[in-house]
Amino acid sequence: MSEWKFIGHCFDGDRFEIEGTNVWEHAWRSTGGTASITDPLYKVKYQFTIYEAGAAPKIIRFAAGEFSNTVWGFYTEQQDDSEPKT
Repeated sequence: MSEWKFIGHCFDGDRFEIEGTNVWEHAWRSTGGTASITDPLYKVKYQFTIYEAGAAPKIIRFAAGEFSNTVWGFYTEQQDDSEPKT
């Protein structure tokens, strides 16, 4: 099971960058997966959709959803340093 790290929030359409890419400038493609996350402020649990955006060679992957009307939360997958890299 993946761990997801909170990286920030913004209002709908406000500039928000992941790895230098403004998420609102690209179409989001659902991966078909969901991420179990917890709101860092209110500790409410959510299932956010996992998306990809951008084009090769720079495709970003993130989980996003609305905490409340027009307030979006963003998460990235936590890297597990204990697993060997291939």
